[in-house]
Amino acid sequence: MQQRWVYKLRDCPDREDVETLSKQTGRPRHVLARRRKDGDGLADGYVLQWIDAQVHTAVYSWIQSGDPQQVTDDLLQFLTEACPDGGTR
Repeated sequence: MQQRWVYKLRDCPDREDVETLSKQTGRPRHVLARRRKDGDGLADGYVLQWIDAQVHTAVYSWIQSGDPQQVTDDLLQFLTEACPDGGTR
């Protein structure tokens, strides 16, 4: 049986740090976009900082908030710069 991961989302200005159970199994993604629950159509973008495989926890740091498409574009740009050959870091 595969375990789900706990995602710790931190460092977002004007938001408290959040712990959430991932909806998927498998290794956590390098970037994560999360729509804000309080509406306005805004999203927050996070990048993976570190993983604790023993307790299945992935810690993410905030990098940007805004329109979901712009946040996604910026996260993809970050991923391209961080892993230009498609590898992982």
